[in-house]
Amino acid sequence: MEIEDATGPDLKSKLNSLIHSFRASPFKAAPEREAEMRNIRDELGVCIRMDVHETDWIFEGRSYFGANQIVVSLRSLERLWCVCYAFTAIVSEIQKVDGDYFRLQHSKEYALAFRTLDWVKQDTLADLECSWPDWMPSPRDKDSLEHVEAADHYFLMTSGRILLHEIAHFKLKHSTNPDADPEALKQEEIEADDWADDWLFEQHTDYNDDARVFVGRAMGVAFCHAITLFFGSRKKEISKTHPNPIDRLVNFVDRKIPLGKPIEKRIEHAPCGMLLVVIGKLLFDKGDSPNFEDLDESYAEIFKRFRDSFK
Repeated sequence: MEIEDATGPDLKSKLNSLIHSFRASPFKAAPEREAEMRNIRDELGVCIRMDVHETDWIFEGRSYFGANQIVVSLRSLERLWCVCYAFTAIVSEIQKVDGDYFRLQHSKEYALAFRTLDWVKQDTLADLECSWPDWMPSPRDKDSLEHVEAADHYFLMTSGRILLHEIAHFKLKHSTNPDADPEALKQEEIEADDWADDWLFEQHTDYNDDARVFVGRAMGVAFCHAITLFFGSRKKEISKTHPNPIDRLVNFVDRKIPLGKPIEKRIEHAPCGMLLVVIGKLLFDKGDSPNFEDLDESYAEIFKRFRDSFK
């Protein structure tokens, strides 16, 4: 997948070391289908254009006279990595202390993760020269911070899933007209989610039937939903083009992790547990008190409790 404007003196980012892997992520997210994805790329003429000057979140597909382009801002990629790092660190540190939250007060990376999330949620993003503060974790800190390596992996799996979602819109010939019927546009988002998820999971046992392969891919999907939850928790009005983030999340869980429950603590359910932490954090930030009682219900049913808190 070629990336225009992805190299050169303008690319001043601590994410540089992952740009090549980001470019390959639609192929490497499901290696058993790499040749098939290359055929789709060639058939659709898909390329990625990276905007290093845009100071807002951009990750969208655009079609021009038969050419299909996925436009990504460097700022989006940076903040995506930071979200992956922050929630990986938070969940991992909670698991290590097994509920003893007093010990969390002494965890450097737990505190660093929350500071990172505060930086990510800026309404106005920083200028190019000072976009990534020196105090913040980055892919360069693999030797000094425990959770960077896992964050790198989840960042690439999440990137692959996001790009697969945009490729799905091209493949399924979805509308690019923002004035189209809102319900039709929302249904197309669900269809693109389903296409991307099926791409990741339909043949994953051909690659490796180890449960960790499923979990790694499912975590990539889960972090995609974490991003939609992040934006959905801050919106004041219902989106005219995208479904409620909880509806998208429940659709994924119903299709790929059905009947999972928190009390079962199975490795395959780890992505759902991470998303409960994401929801709790976002609701606490809004001053809400999330209802985490009666965890004998399925994850899907628990997620539905929070639908009205997201738009």
